[in-house]
Amino acid sequence: MADGVVASSVSPGHLLARAGGGTVCDYAKGERIFVQGDAGDAVFFIQRGVVKISALSPSGKAAVLAVLSAGVFSGETCLAEPPPVRNATAVALIDCRIARWDRTTFLHLLHDDPDFAAMVVSRLAARAGRVEEDLIDHILNSSEKRLARLLLLLAEVDRDGAAIKVSQEVLAEMVGTTRSRVCYFMNKFRRLGFISYSDQLVVHPSLRSVVERDGPHEGTLP
Repeated sequence: MADGVVASSVSPGHLLARAGGGTVCDYAKGERIFVQGDAGDAVFFIQRGVVKISALSPSGKAAVLAVLSAGVFSGETCLAEPPPVRNATAVALIDCRIARWDRTTFLHLLHDDPDFAAMVVSRLAARAGRVEEDLIDHILNSSEKRLARLLLLLAEVDRDGAAIKVSQEVLAEMVGTTRSRVCYFMNKFRRLGFISYSDQLVVHPSLRSVVERDGPHEGTLP
């Protein structure tokens, strides 16, 4: 593969199963996984669920930095030397199952298991690409497009659609807009058949048309 990353024929699930020294924990919706200001002493891998990464400024201003789903590592900044304190807080948006390795154990795994190390590098590189996409999205796109992209990411939409449970307040925080704007766009998406409601919000693949279209359309109803 490019950039010197060697692909492994071993599945990530198998690699995680054979990676010793870790623990697997279940986190309920709203439970904190790590907290800003804590010592960076462990690396986490999301096996199931969705995690919100946010930061708080000294003046009390909050910002959502990322939304991570299954198959993603988090807390890897602790691998730096010397290990820094956490610069953000991770919270379970839905019920999650997460593997955890302390820093020393994880470093030994990277050194001793080339297949495991290749998987980690590949997934961290993919996450770095996602962070760049999120930054571009936030700078260049309207709040309508940002909301559509966020819904698609949270739902991991396939051709059959997927169900999610996230409040409009949380969506507004993630998108960086007001709840009233989120409500307006959600009603618009529903009217156009991009989303639907039963017991849960269901996001349909057709919502991708909002993300893929060119030009500013925010606030314009057909």
